Amino acid sequence: MSEQQWYYQLAVAIGDPKTVGPIDTGQLRALLTEGTLKRKDLVMSPQGTRSQWVYVAKHPKLCQLIDQAKAKKRIEKQAAREKEENAYREHEAMLERLAAEQRIRDSWLNSTHAIIDFENNTWTCCFCQNDVRPTSRKCQHCHEILDRADRSHYAYANAPNRWSPGIAALLSLLIPGAGQMYKGQVFNGICWFFFMPVCYLICIMTVFLTPLAMLIHVCCIVGASQGDPKVA
Repeated sequence: MSEQQWYYQLAVAIGDPKTVGPIDTGQLRALLTEGTLKRKDLVMSPQGTRSQWVYVAKHPKLCQLIDQAKAKKRIEKQAAREKEENAYREHEAMLERLAAEQRIRDSWLNSTHAIIDFENNTWTCCFCQNDVRPTSRKCQHCHEILDRADRSHYAYANAPNRWSPGIAALLSLLIPGAGQMYKGQVFNGICWFFFMPVCYLICIMTVFLTPLAMLIHVCCIVGASQGDPKVA
């Protein structure tokens, strides 16, 4: 579209037409691109071949400019929407990543006695205050167990007996199974409690089995005085 002078009238001012101009081709192109001039508006170019007022819709080159402007706006709008969606997905991914990292940190804090500095990625033994290797289960300096599960298992396995073998044997002598229940073997104690009366009842009916019943009772007493109740 060659450089020439243009005049235009907006469709909203048809009842009281107001001619605007003259404007050059660049200004006309800007009005069409911005959407100020629409297809229903009137334009005129006295210097051109069209010296009468015509609708923009009937001017092919002007319609082409409008279509190009609309296509550009659609592309920009689509690009802005895609950018916003990508930013939203990146934000969601970042939140999920932070949540996963926080879960890992919480699991570390709940599973170790070490003092963890996540910013510097350093682990410090809470017993000797020396640095230890990350995820260490045991301090290489003071040899204290740092893993909570290992430490609890070690403490339970090495805890002193809170029952007396003599008392357990005496209780099983008086009441079969009472010694087992005293040291925490409740199921074994219940089994012995019901099994020994049956044995003695059989012995009353058959006298020659009495030594066998007494031997079984001795086994009950010995079992109550020995063994680890934590394993049973």
